[in-house]
This record gives sequence, structure tokens and C-alpha cells, in this order.
Amino acid sequence: MPMSPPTLVLLSTAFVLNTATVGATQMTESNAATCGTCRCIPPEGYPANAPCPWEEGPERHYKFKPALIDLYKGFKLNQQGLMTQPVIRDEAGNIGACFAFGDELKTALGLDSFPNCDTSGLAGLTAESVCGYVFDSNPTDGVCAEQTYRMETFANYTSALQGGAMVSHYGGCGVCSNAQDTATLLEHNGDLEELSYLCGINFTLQRQEGLESATIFENTIQCFMNMGFTQMCSVIRTQYLLANGGACKIECAADQPWAETPNDPDTCEKNPCIQCTDSTTLQGLRAFAGREQTVSGIINAIAQPCATFPPLNLDPCPGSGALDDSTYAPSSPPNEAPSGSGFYLFHAKIATAFNFLLSFGAVWLQL
Repeated sequence: MPMSPPTLVLLSTAFVLNTATVGATQMTESNAATCGTCRCIPPEGYPANAPCPWEEGPERHYKFKPALIDLYKGFKLNQQGLMTQPVIRDEAGNIGACFAFGDELKTALGLDSFPNCDTSGLAGLTAESVCGYVFDSNPTDGVCAEQTYRMETFANYTSALQGGAMVSHYGGCGVCSNAQDTATLLEHNGDLEELSYLCGINFTLQRQEGLESATIFENTIQCFMNMGFTQMCSVIRTQYLLANGGACKIECAADQPWAETPNDPDTCEKNPCIQCTDSTTLQGLRAFAGREQTVSGIINAIAQPCATFPPLNLDPCPGSGALDDSTYAPSSPPNEAPSGSGFYLFHAKIATAFNFLLSFGAVWLQL
């Protein structure tokens, strides 16, 4: 059956995304997550008319000034940082040649022969662990462009500050914690989900064309690199995308009744698709990527429990003014259901292509 013009446009976009650097879209206020008068989900039993459990301001954002993004783009790892930056490797030491999402999902996808990523570096992590940037010179004067730095995982927030670090996110440092990947995540907070699925669509089209699996996988990694992510981060994001498609094919199909709404309009509970990815792949992403939106205090289109948002100021240069602009600070949303978020707009536009993408399920990972 011929595909509709909107779907063909999306598939054409996927091809362009895979072959050229793409522009970025910032999250808008109307697309940012909502739950009543909050941008997060209050705890059970929280008074309906009470103020949001945390104040929205300089420590939690959904939109980021170009000046802040440019600061991160200008940071460079120093020699020590280059030697100690996280990588993914299998237990035999082969870099990049491993599956990052655990035995259960690997078995469910029929990938038992694929080696697991080495998890020995995760053993000491706790809920209090944080990833920090340690700059060669402390940027306390507001002038820190082109700074050099290293990443270090600390036991907790206090120990990071005592070690002279800027706390970048909760959890250990991973392959997406560096400044380049941080800049890309901030820059694409408004369109990362859509662009990621377009990378997946391009993956599926190439399978139909009969390209070799290794080539297709490399092209999908390049698709994420064209957004601005580093190669190692792109490997993890590619695996995360494909693992979600295999593990949550039914829950995330575009014809499900909840597909257009990330959170229940009445209870704010996450929809079954998001619950599935949270339970099967999110911890693997956080373990190896390090940075993702929630552990970095970044608001996106999906309302998360308020308690999961750490109060982090992502301005690495105190006094620089990179976050001191009221037009970039989140305001309290109207008291309405979250169905007006960008998640709805995305799925309404891409429903047919999304079904097309997910129809291949676990076969994606048979490389």
C-alpha cells in the first residue's frame, strides 16, 4: 500500500538526518511537561491545591540560552580527562563491542551470543553518587569560555563540592556526560525524541534495502553523531533506541489509546509505553550514558515524579549570566491535562511512520 505524503516527508527527513548535521529545536513552554500546576508529578496524597513541591527556577529548566550551550561546546577535556573519560567495553576489554541493557532484555531479544558490557565500574555507585566537572582553573569570575576540564564520579554532592567540582548530574559519569554531549542534549531538548525515531526509521529503511547489518548500525550511530553527540554516546543512544523498539513494541505502538499522551490526564501516571521503557532500558541508559534529562534536572515533555528531579544549576560559570534570563526560566503551567505537550504533537504527526518503524521489533538488533 502506498505511504501517505506526510509519512514520505518523515522518511525523507530521516534520510537527511542520517546524512547531514541537523538544526536544533528548543523545548517550548507549551510543550514542557505538566501535571496540574506543576511540571512534575507530586507524591501520592499531596494536596491538590498546594504549591508545586519544588520551585521552578534557575535549578530546573526546559529551555536553554545559546550562550550556555556555546559554553559547553567550548569546553575541552584536558590530558587527564582524555585518559580517564568513560568508555563502554565488554568484559574482554573490547571497546564498544557490547550490549548495555542486561541479560533479561538480551535474552528477550534473542541476543544471547552478544557480549554484555563490563559493569565493574558501576559497582560503587549509589543513589547519592554524582558526576562532576573539575576545571583546570575555577571559573568563579564569570569568564570560563574554552576551559579545560576532567570528569570525576563522586560519592555525593558534598564531596564533589569539596573536591572543587561543578556537579553536572546525579549518577556516575558515563559516555554522554562530557561537555559536547551535554551541549547537544540541551540544544535538542525540544526535538530529541522525534529525531531519535527518525534515526530508527532510517535504520528500518536500510534493512529493507538489503544493506549489511554492520553498515546499517554504523549509519544509525552516524545519525546521532549528526545531531552533535560524540561517537561513544551515539553507540549507547543507538542501542537504547533499538532496544526500546524491541522490548516495548506493543506498548509503544502508535495505535495504542495512550500513544498521544505521555501522562494520564487525570492522575499524571506515565503511559504504558513510558512505563515499559523505564522498567526495561532506562537504567541501562543511565548506567552507561551517565547523563539524561531527569538526573540532570532537565524538564522535557514527559512529567516525572517531583522527587526524581535533583536541584542542579547547569550554569558552569557563576556570574556568567548564562541562565540569568527570565524568558528561559520555566513558569508554572496552567492547571490542565498534559495532553497538550510536544509528545502529543509528535505522535499525532508520526503515528503511521512509528508503526512502520516498530513493526520490525527485535530483528533490529540482529547484527
